[in-house]
Amino acid sequence: MRLRHPEHPQPAQRRQRIVARNADGRLALFGTNSADNIWHRAQTSIGGAWNAWTQFDGALRSIAAETNADGRIEVFGVNAAGQIWHRSQV
Repeated sequence: MRLRHPEHPQPAQRRQRIVARNADGRLALFGTNSADNIWHRAQTSIGGAWNAWTQFDGALRSIAAETNADGRIEVFGVNAAGQIWHRSQV
């Protein structure tokens, strides 16, 4: 197995990175940084290249992701005030 490193969210100072699998088998990578920004990128094909990082709206300190039974990825997170937030694929 050859390890590859998808580039990290910008600005740097990554806080957390998590991964979940899309219904079609592609991996999706999520991350937060020291400013609590939420970033996302995904493989363009199974085992293939990665698209560019995109920033989600909002700010979360900690995140978790899971693939639902129907194949949609759901992301949960906690903000600086301790509130729980949720976002899912449509």
